[in-house]
Amino acid sequence: MARRGVPIVVVAAMVVSLASCGLFDDEALPPSERLCDLGRGNDQGVAGHDLAASTRLPDGSVLFAFGDTYLGTVEGDTRTTTGLLNQTGALIPEGEDICSDELRYLTGPGGEVRDLLADPPTEGSAYWPVDLAVRDGQVWMLFRWVQRASDEALDIEVLGTGLAVADPDELEFRAAATLLVDGGDPLPSALVAHDGDLVTLVCGGDLDEGDCRLHLLDTDTVSIGRLLPPPAVGLAAAEMGLGRTTVDGEEAWRASSMPELCGRLDVAVQDGDGWDARPVLEPEPTGGGLCYAGRVQETYSSPDVLVATWVESPQERSDADVYWPHVERIDLREE
Repeated sequence: MARRGVPIVVVAAMVVSLASCGLFDDEALPPSERLCDLGRGNDQGVAGHDLAASTRLPDGSVLFAFGDTYLGTVEGDTRTTTGLLNQTGALIPEGEDICSDELRYLTGPGGEVRDLLADPPTEGSAYWPVDLAVRDGQVWMLFRWVQRASDEALDIEVLGTGLAVADPDELEFRAAATLLVDGGDPLPSALVAHDGDLVTLVCGGDLDEGDCRLHLLDTDTVSIGRLLPPPAVGLAAAEMGLGRTTVDGEEAWRASSMPELCGRLDVAVQDGDGWDARPVLEPEPTGGGLCYAGRVQETYSSPDVLVATWVESPQERSDADVYWPHVERIDLREE
C-alpha cells in the first residue's frame, strides 16, 4: 500500500462516538500541552509516519509500532521522500520519556529501517499495526489487512484483522496462520494483556453503531473469545487505546479514540457496571490536512495525567511539520 506512494488513513463507516452525537459539546476540556513530534529528529533516515501503538517490553524498554512510514530526509520544515514502508517499529530505552532522543527504529541486517511484518500474500495489499501487548514473555501485535478499494485516498477495504507474535529480543513478527476476523465487520480495535490473557475491544458486528465491547482473545485457536463486563463502551474507532487505570483506589478499564477526522479525542473509564465517557483534547491541525489516529498512550500515562498521540496528514508531502504523531500531555488534575 505505502509503496504506491500515498499514505492511507483507515476510516471505517462505524467510526462514530458519543462526541459526534453532540452529547459532549458543552463540556470543558482539561488543560493540555504539546510535548513533541514522536520520532522527529532521528538520524536513521525516517522522515515521517502515522499511527502509534506502544507496549512495555520485559526489559523495561517501550516498543512503538507505526503505520505508513516515509524514508528520506528532513531539513527545517522541508521533507524529501526517497521511499515508503508499510509499517515500522521503534524502541525507547527504559527510564526515558516518550519524547526521548534515544528512540531507535528497528533495522535489518544491513542497518536499514525495516518493516515489522513481511508483505501480505495478496499483491497491492498491506498490513497495518493496530495495537501491541506483552503476554507470557511474547510480544503480540494486532494488525489490519487492507487494500485500496478505489483511487480515493480514504476508500479502503478491510480484508481482515489478525494477530502476529514475536520474541521480545528479536522483534521479528510472524503473522498467525488464521485471521481473527475475515473482512471488516466486526473490527477488533485494541489489544492489552490483563490477568494472563489478551483482551481486545470489538467494534461493529451486531453492536449499535459507534460501540465496542471487551472480549478475550484465544491465541491457541486465533479467535475472539468470551465477552467481558462491563457492557458496551460508548466509543468506537478503527484504532483505539485500551488500558488499566484506577478510580477511587479500584482498578478499572480505560478506552480512548478519536472517532472523526479532526474530531475530539474521547476517553471512557469504567464506572461500576458502566462507562463514564468524556472528551479530553481538541486537535489543532496546522498543515491544512486531516487529523486522525488519536489515542491515549497508556504506557506513559497515569490515572490523572494522560499522554496522547494524534496524527496530522499533510496536503503536501514536503511539509515536514506534519505526518508525525503529535504528543500531548493532558492534566486531569488541573481542571
